[in-house]
Amino acid sequence: MPFNIGWWGYTFPLGVFSVATLRLSTMVPMSAIAVFGALLVTALACMWLLVATKTIKGALDRSLLVSPCLKAD
Repeated sequence: MPFNIGWWGYTFPLGVFSVATLRLSTMVPMSAIAVFGALLVTALACMWLLVATKTIKGALDRSLLVSPCLKAD
């Protein structure tokens, strides 16, 4: 799947789910929930770094906002 600006849409739900899981871990005293929340936060940080890096790279080489359907053949 090629990168496009829509990849930023993956970060919001993952962030909300991470925060909700960490909040649940404070209400339910189970260490497994806290560990899962920490894993989700780690995944969120990795996803954010990946998307930010690809966005900056796409902005620098001007490929970020190119629409393939409008490109002349």
